[in-house]
Amino acid sequence: MKILKKLIAFTIIIGVVLSSLASYIAYTYDPGFFRFLFKASPRIIKHYTVSQLIDYYNVVKFYYKTGKSLNYDYNKSILTFDNVIADSVEKKDYYNAGYFAFHQGKFEQAISYLNKFNQEHSENENSIFWLALSYMKLAELNNCLNPGTTEKKAVVMQMDQMPMCSLPLTMIHNDKSYSKSAIELFLKLLDNYDSKNKRYIWLLNFSYMTIGQFPEQVPSKYLIKSKFTDFFYGDSQIQLKNKYPNLSLIEKAKNFGIDKFDAGKGVAIEDFDRDGDLDIITGGFYVSTHYYENQNGTAFIDKSKSSNISKIKGAHLITAADYNNDGWVDLFISHVTGTNPNGGFALLENQQNGTFKNVTISSGLLSKDSLINNSTWTWNSAWGDIDLDGDLDLFICNYQGYNIYHHGVPTYPSYLYRNDNGKFTDVTEAYGLKEVLKNECLTGAAFGDYNDDGYPDLAIAGTTGGFNLLYKNINGEKFSSTNLINTKNEIPFMVSFLDANHDGKLDIFYANIGPADSAIKYAAFDNMEKKFGFNRLLIQTDDGNFEEMNPAFQTDFPIATMSNNFGDLNNDGAFDYYFGTGGPEPWFIMPNMLFIGKLDNGQPTGQVENITPLFGVGNIQKGHGIVFFDFDNDGDQDIYSSLGGAWPSDAWPNQFFVNESKNNNSWVKIRLQGSKSNYYGLGAKIKVTAINKGGEKRIRHYLMDNKSGFGSSPYLAHIGLYDSVEITDIEVRWPCTKKPQHYNGNIKALNLLKEENLSIVQK
Repeated sequence: MKILKKLIAFTIIIGVVLSSLASYIAYTYDPGFFRFLFKASPRIIKHYTVSQLIDYYNVVKFYYKTGKSLNYDYNKSILTFDNVIADSVEKKDYYNAGYFAFHQGKFEQAISYLNKFNQEHSENENSIFWLALSYMKLAELNNCLNPGTTEKKAVVMQMDQMPMCSLPLTMIHNDKSYSKSAIELFLKLLDNYDSKNKRYIWLLNFSYMTIGQFPEQVPSKYLIKSKFTDFFYGDSQIQLKNKYPNLSLIEKAKNFGIDKFDAGKGVAIEDFDRDGDLDIITGGFYVSTHYYENQNGTAFIDKSKSSNISKIKGAHLITAADYNNDGWVDLFISHVTGTNPNGGFALLENQQNGTFKNVTISSGLLSKDSLINNSTWTWNSAWGDIDLDGDLDLFICNYQGYNIYHHGVPTYPSYLYRNDNGKFTDVTEAYGLKEVLKNECLTGAAFGDYNDDGYPDLAIAGTTGGFNLLYKNINGEKFSSTNLINTKNEIPFMVSFLDANHDGKLDIFYANIGPADSAIKYAAFDNMEKKFGFNRLLIQTDDGNFEEMNPAFQTDFPIATMSNNFGDLNNDGAFDYYFGTGGPEPWFIMPNMLFIGKLDNGQPTGQVENITPLFGVGNIQKGHGIVFFDFDNDGDQDIYSSLGGAWPSDAWPNQFFVNESKNNNSWVKIRLQGSKSNYYGLGAKIKVTAINKGGEKRIRHYLMDNKSGFGSSPYLAHIGLYDSVEITDIEVRWPCTKKPQHYNGNIKALNLLKEENLSIVQK
């Protein structure tokens, strides 16, 4: 008993020490993050293992050291490591020269500098590790991308080589020399430095996968045998193909010329030119924002320059909304670079002629001098009519601390802006949110009327953790804490409202993020002693509370999710989810994951099944903006996915999975046109009742919003109806009306439903 008590005491002491060290690092680089650790330390010590604390310490230390070395190139209007590389070479500091050349994506230079360091000094664990990663990345670029483009930005994916970078790797590298060099170095790290290091073991096994020698050639003492490896390299792929024979996704980004190469972030899909086709706007940290205009589902034309979209560089978040109710969808884009080196965001008004105009200042979102001494580091935004006056208000998620990409410039807290006929006013304090949002590092937000009182409530998420997730809208005048959501020991990163089980009550989904090392341990090695990185689906009960659906995603592997979105690939009415995994660490090599929803006697259950081994969707590159949408109007949803991470070295071509499934399930599309409510009916709740040949009802519920994360979905309801043959009723609860409106609807067609002669909700 005494020994046990000593072990417990020792573990607590180690946890406190490591937490203190992490706090010191965070305070040095980011007081906002320090406040998170201070507030969350009791929760961290209670729930996290010593191993997890070490992982968090390592990622904080790495992230802030690396990020603060980025420099702003005024000539190119981009962030770059080039200056620090040149300075390091001048000082003959070849380790740092190699380290930052790696993060700049100059892997051949990195190898040269690191080899020079190892020759002139005694090689060490760090120099060997970064050399191994450099060879690993060089292997990817020389095999998965067109030859000769390893040092260029204009890189394109070979169409037949997608399987080389998606688990399971069904094609192996043609040039195996780079992966073999990486293998040799990872073995040196394991044999000479740390034989139990799971990061090294996982990267070693993955390197063997790239050359077709997993599992046979992996040294037995380092071979990973787990549910994870069995799932991707066992017979799961065959079983899933047999279970979903009619489901088919084909990657065609290069075919359509929309495989933008960058450390990608936000994506917004909408019919910006009102020609009936859904267009694509996508951005990333290190290049201009792109606008691809859809040509009747047969091609995309790059309108980036002519539309003025390309003027926005370093795009982070992109959301679409018609802020001025003119029927033309506008854009909100946050960016880390731009005309002001402190970064910020931009509201772009659709000029109805193929161009966009920056109205950030004239709309009242920012004043002319508001960015001189401060910076906005905006991670997400949510649009909703909080006061039911018929126009869209805006909640902006800011990371409250110091913007590492601009050398510690203080950032704004998150804000709530009320829209009055196209002019925005800061109402954060008036709505009771100023103290709530103070010192919080928010990354996700969503509006949804969970209690059916007519007013959109607010759900938030962020890396500070430990705060209330859900705030109730009181008569459109303020927000009040509900204490309904328990975030437990996890860090919610993205949040969404949806009716997952189609029972007429809004549920809440939130995705969790975590360090790469923890993700590797808990996924690849089946270490499930502590729940970590699980995405959570919270189902609303009949009494208005929320309970976690278990199992929903928990039957599979924990996922450290950077972005996600959902739709319905097979038109059965059950939501399917695609998760973009990752983090700032270059060694975060885990697959993005696709889950398909389940039915029970024709009714969606809210549960899902992991089908990642199919179609090449398990890309090991970091994932951000994701949107489900029907680009060719053939009745099934396709997926556009922005790939890339924090550094120039994380750049990768975007993906476009075209849905070529052969099922006969029915569907309906719905566009709303408000009169008293906002133009596109954002916030409306739709209930579709249909029947099959046997007269059985199929009821589906849909919230009109732009979904989740870095992916802004169109305000176009795409609702799967499974085996239905006729729609008997469409009910719409408009945001600004007292009673639901009922409509007839055509199955397998787009229906435009207009709000007419309806009264505004009276307070």
